[in-house]
Amino acid sequence: MRQLKGFKRVSLDPQERAIVHFKVPLSALGFLDRDMRWVLESGEYVVEVGSSSSEIKVLDSFEVVREKAVIRNEFFSEIC
Repeated sequence: MRQLKGFKRVSLDPQERAIVHFKVPLSALGFLDRDMRWVLESGEYVVEVGSSSSEIKVLDSFEVVREKAVIRNEFFSEIC
């Protein structure tokens, strides 16, 4: 499932390049499970970067290797 987790607007002149740093917190990956707990599931997460969803310029992924984790607080700072 594709979901927008954030964006950063960058204005560039033609042929200009820039390095853009972008962090995706764990909180952006969590969801409510059937028991109404915020959880983070293990698996591969794909990151797409582009000017729109139809113009992806960079595609990469990372893997969460831990088993399904219950997120303890609303800021997702602790995972049990």
